[in-house]
Amino acid sequence: MVLSSQTIKELRDKSGAGMLDCKKALEEANGDIEKAIEWLRKKGINTANKKATRDASDGLITAIVNDGIAVLTEINAETDFVAKNEVFTDFCEKITLTCMHNDIKDVDSLYEINYSGSDKKIKDVLTELISKLGENIVIKRFIKFSDNNQCFQKYLHNSVNQNSGKIGVILAYECEENNQKIKDFSKNLCMHIAATTPKSIDIKSLDKKLVEKEESIFKEQLKDSGKPDEIISKIIEGKVKKYFEEVCLIEQVFVMDGKIKVNELISQFNNENSLNFKIMSFHIFKLGQEWKSKLNNFKNKHIMLKLSGEALMGNKEFGIDLDTINSITEQISYIFDQGLKISIVVGGGNIFRGISASSAGMDRSSADYTGMMATVINSLILQNSIERKGIDTRVLSALKIENVCESYIRRKAIRHIEKNRIVIFAAGTGNPYFTTDTAASLRASEMKCDVLFKATKVDGIYDSDPVINKNAKKLYDLTYDYVINNELKIMDTASISLAKENKIPILVFSILEKNSLRDIINGNGSYTIIK
Repeated sequence: MVLSSQTIKELRDKSGAGMLDCKKALEEANGDIEKAIEWLRKKGINTANKKATRDASDGLITAIVNDGIAVLTEINAETDFVAKNEVFTDFCEKITLTCMHNDIKDVDSLYEINYSGSDKKIKDVLTELISKLGENIVIKRFIKFSDNNQCFQKYLHNSVNQNSGKIGVILAYECEENNQKIKDFSKNLCMHIAATTPKSIDIKSLDKKLVEKEESIFKEQLKDSGKPDEIISKIIEGKVKKYFEEVCLIEQVFVMDGKIKVNELISQFNNENSLNFKIMSFHIFKLGQEWKSKLNNFKNKHIMLKLSGEALMGNKEFGIDLDTINSITEQISYIFDQGLKISIVVGGGNIFRGISASSAGMDRSSADYTGMMATVINSLILQNSIERKGIDTRVLSALKIENVCESYIRRKAIRHIEKNRIVIFAAGTGNPYFTTDTAASLRASEMKCDVLFKATKVDGIYDSDPVINKNAKKLYDLTYDYVINNELKIMDTASISLAKENKIPILVFSILEKNSLRDIINGNGSYTIIK
């Protein structure tokens, strides 16, 4: 039958399905739009297309190794709940096996392959799965290794079963034997790779553009130091060497030992076992890594960094650890040199907590004002540490303490930021009964920040306390409403609501992990996003 474009358009608008699906539905329904909608619903097509517009940044990394072939896949869902669903995990495994047993060029080609044990194409099974599970599901990427002369090892971090987890590593190596000792050794190397995310095996294979970029940053940092050129050259040489130790696998210190480098570890293993074990290649998939790389879009934009007072204590039980503060400000200095505008709100819990004092009998308002003064102390110490790295910094207090720092005036703060200064907002909102988390969301809204970085002692949000429960599962991607409705205590409700209202994503990470802030800005790192 002949169908008008207007009829097809009307069905598309009502159902959210694609043009070809709408045309087929109308043909099956003899042009009746209501029957066509019913046909689409039975096929699950309109549901799938509507959900396809939604963000899917959770899911699973699946790794399978077998007879000289290894495959890594990333398949995304919207929530961790669906990612743990047996139907979803089975789908991930079958897709990975399909990649293993077929010569597939890319994801688009994969969609046209028949699903394992079925005469249906993968794209059709995917549509049905979206309808069944009620979430958008995306086959994001895959990589396949195939070499009969090499051995492969895999590792999955935060695994839900033996083949799937949140981080996946494939290591290719050559060795005369492949006994259990070698398999255990290669597994440990995979775990190291998952923890450190190296960029290359060695210095020779490292992208030269990355080295040139680091050298240019180091030169810029030292150009006004007043040191002789030969001294500057030696300093840069030392910094580049340190950079190699951070990003080149065999130059890194082995995380399970903390002392020996990976290349020394391999030599030691070979000598002790009369072997010639050699790393040939490796690959790592981190869940949502491609989505995370969008964080590079924050370069040249404005971030709000919320530091808790406790983060400044280091391993102390009270007060301030200057080594910890120096480590934090080194990271701040690095991201500042990348062109980011930085605002900071710091808490005071390392010195005084208003709520704790109030519960002990102190008047709540007086306790909160005392806590605000503690944030001023932390802000001044933080300012001093940042300025020692050559960055102009201003402390603006919500309480008037003019002999110590400037009073907060919104336009004045904006002017400082325009002059490329770091601004530290002290004394919270200046009002009792409001937390410094709420102050961070408030100032981020006033300064029109692009993202709020919430620095904590753990690398994100978990379903239970990871310090107490070793089996706690990390939550990678959450909505504002999920955090509020489930009463997650990462920030108070007022701060989450304010961020939601002003569409400011909140990124929760560990400031105590080495280079954590730097890694996130560069599109890596470990964190939870709330948006």
